[in-house]
Amino acid sequence: MRFRCAWFAVRIIMVVFLAAVAAGCGEETGIPGGPEGTVERFLRACMAGDAETAELLITESSRREVEDLGRVVEGFRRIIEDYRIGSPHLSGTQARVPVSIRLTTVDADLGFDMILHQEGGSWKISLTETETEVNKAKEKVFRDFPIP
Repeated sequence: MRFRCAWFAVRIIMVVFLAAVAAGCGEETGIPGGPEGTVERFLRACMAGDAETAELLITESSRREVEDLGRVVEGFRRIIEDYRIGSPHLSGTQARVPVSIRLTTVDADLGFDMILHQEGGSWKISLTETETEVNKAKEKVFRDFPIP
């Protein structure tokens, strides 16, 4: 009887251990999960010039629509000095994550929502929808930006 209890306890410990490992797979230390974690990993990849990682974090339709993701990543890298990520707003399988980026090209912050969708069990960024949000934010910043 004692052997069965010990074996059962070992099995429970293994299940808990495997669940903990699976929950942590792919998570970088200090990066939250969910949509905000996807945005954090995407922006870090862009800042590092890592188009391969960035590509893993965008929707399938974004991959088909973007001709040269390397150029997009390089563009992000050149214009972003720093960034802040806010709390996501979830609506079913879509999320909006507020982002504020400090631009290197002008003395201004650009605030917009990154749009994500659940795809294959993960949160992925829709570059097309996010681009629309960025364009709205750029119009506002440059409309309010004082011309010397």
